[in-house]
Amino acid sequence: MFAVWRSCQHYASPDSLPDASAASLETVLNASSRLPSAGRAARFVAREMNAEWSAVGFIKDGGLMETTTATQLRKYDRVRRREIQWSNDNYRALTAADHPERTVDLDQR
Repeated sequence: MFAVWRSCQHYASPDSLPDASAASLETVLNASSRLPSAGRAARFVAREMNAEWSAVGFIKDGGLMETTTATQLRKYDRVRRREIQWSNDNYRALTAADHPERTVDLDQR
């Protein structure tokens, strides 16, 4: 299962819901431009493995950006699991209103 969040900050918020999910990465990437965004921030993809989300990378132009490093991805996962704090002061704190109330199942559309 793959899912997309509005940004890496949205993904890193513990227990946050993705905007949409699907069985295939291709389905998520193809639908990403039609989903809510966080302004100019790149949308973010993760994969569910063993009942836990694992960061995959940023979406740009309908595909995954190749510049994302494994170290960056591990950092987002660790923030999401509350192992470390979000440390980027350039972002405002997110509120419940910044997250979706439910996840859209792209396979059911």
